[in-house]
Amino acid sequence: VAFIKCRLDFTEKTVLEKAWVNYPYVRDGYIYYMLHSFNNASDDGLYRMRISGSGREKLSDMFGHMQVWGDTIYVSYENTENEAEANHLYAMNMDGSNVRELISKPVFHWFVFGDAILYQDDQDNESLHIVDTAGNDTKLNDDISYYPIFDGEHIYYVKNINDVRSIWRVDVDGQNDILIGNYHASNGFVLHKDKIYFVYQDDGNRIYSINKDGSN
Repeated sequence: VAFIKCRLDFTEKTVLEKAWVNYPYVRDGYIYYMLHSFNNASDDGLYRMRISGSGREKLSDMFGHMQVWGDTIYVSYENTENEAEANHLYAMNMDGSNVRELISKPVFHWFVFGDAILYQDDQDNESLHIVDTAGNDTKLNDDISYYPIFDGEHIYYVKNINDVRSIWRVDVDGQNDILIGNYHASNGFVLHKDKIYFVYQDDGNRIYSINKDGSN
């Protein structure tokens, strides 16, 4: 396994890392990413390097899910020695400084947009919540939920009812929670323009798309 860069026609390939690399973000001439080493767990963590592959530096020992929004890196920290602190949500500056805890409980499937954070509350039946920068927390539903994404108007997500996952949409205040697609979405869920893309378990885990209103 290697993390590479290449041209769009797959020529001029350059190996940047010989390791598992997750969540790469390109920002201001740098690539920010999570690295999981094959050989040495102490190498795991948050890194950045220049797009050329030079200037590689480790920003944090935190390893887990990450997102870059604005001038901030967000991380949910998995490999902590203190289990009580696992999967809490942190933020830091783009150089790894000024680390601060934002949500002091286990959160999963979180998504940052603007001044708010969507997340799955592991201690509240894995339901969806949204919290703003002032700390105001709103519960959006009462069901096991995955992969929330905000498109600027609505929140789209996968809901688990009796071990069957289907695609739903809800307003940011928790109102109008409606079924969009009665498809068993097993993993992978993204929005692009006016379409939802998902992995459909009932058809051999093939990739499907539907319109955001559930049609086509």
